[in-house]
Amino acid sequence: MRLWLATSGFPPRMDGGIATYADVTARTLAQRGHEVTVLLYDQAVADATLVHRTVQPGLDLVRFGEGYAADPSWRLEGVARRAWQYAAAAAEEMERRGPPDVIEAQDYQALGYFMAMRRLTGDPVFADVPIVVTVHAPKFLLDAYEAAPVHRLPDFWVAEMERAAVAAADGVIFPSHFVARAVEERVAVGRAAVIPNPFPASAARPMEVGAPADRVVFVGRLQRLKGVVELFDAMARLWERGRTTVLDVVAGDSWYFPLAQSMRAYLEARYARYIGRGLIVFHGMLPPAAMAEVAARAPVAVVPSLFENFPYTVLEAMARGQVVVASDAGGQRELIRSGWNGILCAAGDPADLSASLAAALDLPADRRAAMGAAARETATQVAHPAKVMEAKVDWLRGLPRRRAKRGAFPFATPVAPLPVLPPGPQLTVVIPYYNLGAYVDEALTSVLASTVPPDEVIIVDDASHDGESIARLYRLAARHPSVSVVRAPHGGLAKARNVGAAAAHGALLAFVDADDQVEPDYFARALAIFDAYDNVAMVGSWMGGYGDRREVWPTWTTGSPYLLYHSTFPAASMVVRRDAFARAGLNDPSLVYGLEDWDSAISLVLAGYGGVAIPAPLYRYRLRAGSMSRGDNPESLLDTYRRMVDKRPEALAPYLPELIGLLNANGPQYLAPHPTRATWWVELESRWSRS
Repeated sequence: MRLWLATSGFPPRMDGGIATYADVTARTLAQRGHEVTVLLYDQAVADATLVHRTVQPGLDLVRFGEGYAADPSWRLEGVARRAWQYAAAAAEEMERRGPPDVIEAQDYQALGYFMAMRRLTGDPVFADVPIVVTVHAPKFLLDAYEAAPVHRLPDFWVAEMERAAVAAADGVIFPSHFVARAVEERVAVGRAAVIPNPFPASAARPMEVGAPADRVVFVGRLQRLKGVVELFDAMARLWERGRTTVLDVVAGDSWYFPLAQSMRAYLEARYARYIGRGLIVFHGMLPPAAMAEVAARAPVAVVPSLFENFPYTVLEAMARGQVVVASDAGGQRELIRSGWNGILCAAGDPADLSASLAAALDLPADRRAAMGAAARETATQVAHPAKVMEAKVDWLRGLPRRRAKRGAFPFATPVAPLPVLPPGPQLTVVIPYYNLGAYVDEALTSVLASTVPPDEVIIVDDASHDGESIARLYRLAARHPSVSVVRAPHGGLAKARNVGAAAAHGALLAFVDADDQVEPDYFARALAIFDAYDNVAMVGSWMGGYGDRREVWPTWTTGSPYLLYHSTFPAASMVVRRDAFARAGLNDPSLVYGLEDWDSAISLVLAGYGGVAIPAPLYRYRLRAGSMSRGDNPESLLDTYRRMVDKRPEALAPYLPELIGLLNANGPQYLAPHPTRATWWVELESRWSRS
């Protein structure tokens, strides 16, 4: 099998469980005769090209840096840009070497998002490659345990991308039943399997013989998620009862959101008296060998996390033969049988944790040795790399390389199937027009030059008064049999779109403004999506700006409540089912200051329709002085927002918690340029909280 692995960590970058997983998975598969390529973002790579290195026979490492596939005109930043770079690297490698049998991407940082979306929207490079997502640390679940501001941008959008990537994948691997249940409560998951993460227990450093009996070690990060607040509370209960148990803390620091300070600073201040007595030893983040040396000194290891997936910290401690005291909130529940090979306690309960630690520390030597031996046996058997990889490869081989010819698009929030499109004319292009004679020739030429041209083009003249613009319309209609002109009383852009839709004969409508253009394959790719999926009501693409300046605006497949806060779907340039548009998408002429396209998208989504955004700039939006959007200002926008809310209070009611959260975290909608970057409101708050 040829497997490509997209990961955020790989040696020498061993910065967490994901790096351990990638390392063990890649090396084990290569040793078993498979061909493995690891795709890795590495900030040490200075140029804009891919850097190749053979790690061992059958295992290649492909690295890229910040400058790779990162056009500065694209409004795509941070984690979203990184996910795009991973897709670009995979595409470049496939064009050079041919496709692999499967690409596996981690869920964390949504590394598989654009790979999956490019496959789903007909990108031929990804057509024959199943995209698999392995769940490690889903942000949409874990941030709440951190008490992090879950609605703050761009973090909120990263979580939404991760959620969408899981839904869009051809297959999802869960390392534990615990995380599978938690994810499936939030995401519509398709084909999935529970396969443990591989772990070479034989490589773990055994616990030191004669280690002090009254010592506990914590390995991980100083995070609220990891249960460190409860751990220190539990240890303080022991110390207050006169115990002199030493707590070794081998962990990097993190931000403690509720108190706006680092977790270590909080713990050092709160527990200074115990630090002074030598009962708490902060070792910081250590290299793997040094970490193992410190960890092996303690007979008891503690993993008090509020949520875990399939924690390597537990496996490593069990493989060392330590008595592991772990919370019951995670995959460790599937590893530990309490009282036999470890001890489970209630997550988030310092009293129960304290009692469990005392019980572990007070075990007789022979009982502790027996528990440690059982733990080593469990770690060896459950996650044996060869056995895990055999099960994984068998499952991967069962994935279809090509998607079914027709089915449901995997929206993160499912939508209902739609009636089959009726026979007859398929596509009508509607071009609203008002005194734009200088541009309409280019717009119409691009429409008619499409690889799948429309069956009809309706230009709606919104009572133009410029003589040359009027004359040009009729010359165009006379020259092109598929083009007709509908002249309407002046009512604005929204009304012109509605008039065109009412006059259309096609089952599908496409909207193209008279000063814009489309790429030749836009309509072809849109129609292919309608043909492939029975639950898609609208299709759009990224917007490629041209004219006064050049820029590319990514747009996004529907399924996130963020659409109600900020426009993310290109309704002004979409291809849409005419029946859906007539029922729910008609533009509102009362929105005289604009945003009628966003309002239309909101209406369609609230009515249960789903829209797919092709992640490529196939619609060209002319940026010019004096265009309608150039007149936006906070006062007109606020009035428009009020109108949009006032007309649908009941429909918006279920989404109020999300909307209030987004507004509180990011400020008014007009401050949000796009979801992949923070608003200045967020940047100001962040600087304040860390000052």
